[in-house]
Amino acid sequence: LVVQPAARRALAALLRLRAPSCLVISIAELPATQPIEVVDVIGTAPAVNQQPGLAHHDSTANTYQDQAESMAA
Repeated sequence: LVVQPAARRALAALLRLRAPSCLVISIAELPATQPIEVVDVIGTAPAVNQQPGLAHHDSTANTYQDQAESMAA
């Protein structure tokens, strides 16, 4: 799970109890050249006619990725 730097410690502690195999890292811990694929964004409403949790292979894909990158910055 890649999260904003400010949320990393709290989410890691929470998930350590409920999902110990889930790794939580900050976007700041990834190299700038590391490609990432946004599968879903927590905390934003899905686009119209888009089901959360599904891969986005249409024009909304860039919107979700832009939102995730701006949230992570």
